[in-house]
Amino acid sequence: MNVDLGSDSVQFVAWKAQEKSWCIDGENCGLTKILVDVDSLKIGQGKLQAGVAPEWIWNENTNDKTKLQDGYKKAFSIQIYVSEKHGSPVSEVREWSTNQRASRDAVQELLKDVKKSEPGKWAIISLNGSKLQQFGEAQVNVPILKFDGWTKAPKQEETPPPPPKTDDDVEFE
Repeated sequence: MNVDLGSDSVQFVAWKAQEKSWCIDGENCGLTKILVDVDSLKIGQGKLQAGVAPEWIWNENTNDKTKLQDGYKKAFSIQIYVSEKHGSPVSEVREWSTNQRASRDAVQELLKDVKKSEPGKWAIISLNGSKLQQFGEAQVNVPILKFDGWTKAPKQEETPPPPPKTDDDVEFE
C-alpha cells in the first residue's frame, strides 16, 4: 500500500529581526513584495517556546482589548501571499502569526496607511528593508512595510467537495 500521510515540514513566515531578513519555512529569503488579506487579521496573544508548538488565544474581534495571560505576549495572525517572483522559495498563501514585537509594530504601522479594506481585494505591500527602533534597553530591526494599493485575491487551489453520500455508506455508532 502506497500511502502519503503528509510531511514533517512546517509552513511558516517569520521576520528575523537580528538577521534583518524574512524566513519562509525555515529558509531565509529576500522578499521584496507580498499580498496581504487585511480582512483575515486576528489579534490576541501567543506563547512561543523552543521545541513546543505555539499557543495562540485570539480575541473575538480586532477591537477587543487583549488581557495577557502569564507567559503570553500580544500577537497577530494574517494571511499573506508570497511569490517566487518576489523572493520567496514558494508561491502560495501562508499564515503569518507571531508575537514578535518588531513584526507587531510593522503591521500596526502598515494598517494606519491602509485605513480601510476593500472587500475581496488583497493589499499589495512592498518590503523596504528595516529600521532600527529602541524597545526599552534593546534596539530591534523593524521591517518596513509599504502599502502600494489593492489587487484581486490570489488564485488558490480549491479543495474538492466531499463525495456525495450514498445509501450503501456504512454508519458507525
